[in-house]
Amino acid sequence: MKISRPNWVEINTSNITHNILQIKKHIHPKTKIISVIKTNAYGHGLVETAKILSKEPSVWGFGVTNVEEGVALRNNNIKLPVLILGAMYPFDYFKEVIKYNIIPTITSIDAIKALSEHAVKEKKVSKFHLKVDTGMGRIGLLPKGVDDFLTSLNKFKNIKMEGVFTHFSSAGTDKQYTLSQIRKFDEIIKDVKKKYSSDLLFHASNSSGILKYKSANYDLVRCGLCTYGLSPFKNSDKYINLLPVLSWKTKIVYLKKVKKGKSISYNRTFVTKRPSVIATIPLGYGDGYSRALSNKGSVIIKNRKANIIGTVTMEMSMIDVTDIPGVKLGDEVIIIGSDSFGKKITTDEIAYKCGTINYEIVTNINPRVPRIYV
Repeated sequence: MKISRPNWVEINTSNITHNILQIKKHIHPKTKIISVIKTNAYGHGLVETAKILSKEPSVWGFGVTNVEEGVALRNNNIKLPVLILGAMYPFDYFKEVIKYNIIPTITSIDAIKALSEHAVKEKKVSKFHLKVDTGMGRIGLLPKGVDDFLTSLNKFKNIKMEGVFTHFSSAGTDKQYTLSQIRKFDEIIKDVKKKYSSDLLFHASNSSGILKYKSANYDLVRCGLCTYGLSPFKNSDKYINLLPVLSWKTKIVYLKKVKKGKSISYNRTFVTKRPSVIATIPLGYGDGYSRALSNKGSVIIKNRKANIIGTVTMEMSMIDVTDIPGVKLGDEVIIIGSDSFGKKITTDEIAYKCGTINYEIVTNINPRVPRIYV
């Protein structure tokens, strides 16, 4: 693949398979996986990641952000179930959901009424999953509203409740709160089975829940971070052997020698303290490499770490390569990943420097950066 601007992401497809097999060890044999591929599969590429995961027998289907992601999957011949995890509004989009056989998340009686109206108009039956808020405080019916919702379903035609789910807010950090959410959801499951049907799919666990709360596996689990080899909480490697899937690389496109006292990049935030060799790489905040890494970030060149110096700009960043012998134009630079000698830069390391979380680092990588699947 020829890239005029050498700045690309490599996706290790065998590591995706490895991670799915590791996840499967943590869930009940009959429990299936909803692979969460929202936000461009956490920066890994929506469609190609879905194609890889579609081959895994343990994958039930996919969790996406919105209608557009679901339609993109259908237009690329992805046949497995697709569940939109967010609240649906405006309700006009239910027409697309029905047309492309996508499963919406329903969070209110108004929403199910609108879904029914669209399904009747299209002369089709639309499946949906009900979202219940047991403590996340985001979208979903509160537990006290579930009974009224179940009663209301008798009014509406051409709809079928396929599943009921909730979401843990703190499964990696707060055991007691998570257990309280599990207890609330268990009560909801009993109520739904008694008053509506037991032939439903129940799900709650995210990546942290999968690793820490086997009692919350239910029929499905929703796995995002672990699929991509990213740590859902500190010391999660004690629970599971994950392999990183994503590497981010570029090449040196410019080199120059400068004297002591030379300022580098915007606003003169870095001034050389000695005669230096400065390399420029075609990567900046326009690609998703945070400005917070100005004078903080590091990269790997020729088995050595080198520092980002000066302000990260929109399309370029500068590196001090003074202490690395033999650096030349075209040398590969590792932004995220490891070299053949085991020296590495992780998303967790970058996230710490940026004061954020690892999934923000990968989801921020601009889709314009080519993804290469190896």
